[in-house]
Amino acid sequence: MKPKLVKTLAGKVVIKYRCFKCGDKLVSPLDDAGLKDTCPNCNTNFVVPDRVCRQLLSQWTKRYSSGLSNAVHGLIKLLQLI
Repeated sequence: MKPKLVKTLAGKVVIKYRCFKCGDKLVSPLDDAGLKDTCPNCNTNFVVPDRVCRQLLSQWTKRYSSGLSNAVHGLIKLLQLI
């Protein structure tokens, strides 16, 4: 399972992914992307995936080449759809 962004029923965006060691399904708030964490199942230390966030930002920046403000507005629209 590749890391992916998911919008919860409460409206918050989270990252869903698996522990690279034991394969346990993990969920972290989007704000934790790039931060250190520990798998509750096998106690392995890891960094919460942030590649997904960087890819989304990169896609929107390329799509809205007329300026950063357009990219930011596009990202906001994307997060509202997730």
